[in-house]
Amino acid sequence: GDGAGGEVKVKKGEDIRVLLREAQIQVLSGVKIVFSGVFPSSIPLHKSREVQMAEKLGAKCYDKVGPHITHIIVFLRNGRRHLTDKLLLCLAMGTVEVVTPNWLQACTAFWERAGEDMFRLPDYPLVLEENKKQIEELKEKLKAEPLQEEEEEEQ
Repeated sequence: GDGAGGEVKVKKGEDIRVLLREAQIQVLSGVKIVFSGVFPSSIPLHKSREVQMAEKLGAKCYDKVGPHITHIIVFLRNGRRHLTDKLLLCLAMGTVEVVTPNWLQACTAFWERAGEDMFRLPDYPLVLEENKKQIEELKEKLKAEPLQEEEEEEQ
């Protein structure tokens, strides 16, 4: 044969960038993120620096909480007594990793998925304890009406 179906030849000097890009996009592959309190809601999702960081690492980012969400990245602007609806919903789901923006920075810096336990909200056990009633009520509500899958947004 004349090389058909062989390896894709990459120009010298370009190959390292391609390999790095492929390695980078594996870092958070399969991770599906919503954000709460991290950037102003007036900023479109894909314009935010954090979303761009996450997508570079292969994560998908969403506006709304759905059953597919794996992580919520949270900055508590008003302290732990004023949780956003998004955060409460994720806590009620019980399957979502709750982390601070530093988690994303660590993933970016080290090109690997950082351990979520090192990046919990400050006073995380208290957050859960103080909002227990609301979380329990939401859990019941979710049993009655499960969240709908959000359509994949085309970039």
